[in-house]
Amino acid sequence: MRIAFICCAILLGGVSSSLASNVGVSVNIGVPSVSPPVVIDRPPLFLMPPKLGFYVAAGVGYDMFYLGNRYYLNKGNIWYSSPYYNGPWVNVRYNSIPHQIRRYPLNRIHQFRDNHYRQYVSGKDRYRHKHFQPAYRDYRPARDDRGRHGGPGAPGHGRPDRGGGQRGHGGGPR
Repeated sequence: MRIAFICCAILLGGVSSSLASNVGVSVNIGVPSVSPPVVIDRPPLFLMPPKLGFYVAAGVGYDMFYLGNRYYLNKGNIWYSSPYYNGPWVNVRYNSIPHQIRRYPLNRIHQFRDNHYRQYVSGKDRYRHKHFQPAYRDYRPARDDRGRHGGPGAPGHGRPDRGGGQRGHGGGPR
């Protein structure tokens, strides 16, 4: 009897350990991504169509906005935010995007942007709406980038001017 009990214990122990080896564990702690969703070589031009009330990047192949000292980027229906035009980018939830941006569908924003970009290109001297182009900022993400990049006013932060046509100066709304 004792031998039968030991044999059963060995068999059951072997079965439970073989079943346990098929169990996988996945842990997602929700750390936001800081990998760049796009590579930005040069500072984009930002225009502020008066009806929108926020800056829109023009002449680039992605949706990028500037509002409240932050840049917002939409790529593949995933939203990112950064204090700089070229990162580091952090994933943000759609509800974290300012309401001024969310209240317009992207295709409507594209219409405003494209219309104002045409006006800007056809007569830079006569373009009277707010616009800016951030100062160039050399940023190459390090492997261990944890977002220690200074705050507003750091070189290349890219604050917009009030309109007047000065581009690339890095100044901002005052």
